[in-house]
Amino acid sequence: MSKFGAIINQAKSEIFEQPTNQTLDSSPENRTTGLPENQITGLPERVLGGRKADSRLDVVKSVNLSIKVPENLRRHWVSEAKRMGTSITAEVTAALNSKFGKP
Repeated sequence: MSKFGAIINQAKSEIFEQPTNQTLDSSPENRTTGLPENQITGLPERVLGGRKADSRLDVVKSVNLSIKVPENLRRHWVSEAKRMGTSITAEVTAALNSKFGKP
């Protein structure tokens, strides 16, 4: 065994040991995703004119929309959006929809 083999094996055994006084429950009711319930994730949604579409329709493909802004403004906007529980993507999308509407 190499010089560090015993140390590595000991560390692995300590990591994988389960505490005896705690039970781990992996049922879905006890797991959390880490995301607030009202957070917009930016994942593609099945939409049709503002209402949810049925599963026979294709998923709307999301594409990148890039603009250049000063870094200090971006940092401020990101922190304010997080504080309010939303995202810059959601706010920009809402502003563009209100200004230009949907097709």
